[in-house]
Amino acid sequence: MFKRLIASLTLDYEFVARGRGVLTMDEMDLISRGDRMKVEKADQILPPPGVQPSQDDRIDLKECGLIVNHIDEMCEWIEQLSRTEIV
Repeated sequence: MFKRLIASLTLDYEFVARGRGVLTMDEMDLISRGDRMKVEKADQILPPPGVQPSQDDRIDLKECGLIVNHIDEMCEWIEQLSRTEIV
């Protein structure tokens, strides 16, 4: 049920990684915050009415949280690089 969300977050990870030196920190922060909101609300929005997430769905949702954490960490890493003018 959350596979499309995983795909969306993965695309955002790639987008931010490839956008190093092009995206501003504010733009990367917007992507990160939007992704975090998607994960926080996914279990309320994505399941069809009356369908409870399965155990596999819950695992997928945890994976989504991990992907968002990786996006946050990458944004921080890029910010640190930009401060040292390596970017």
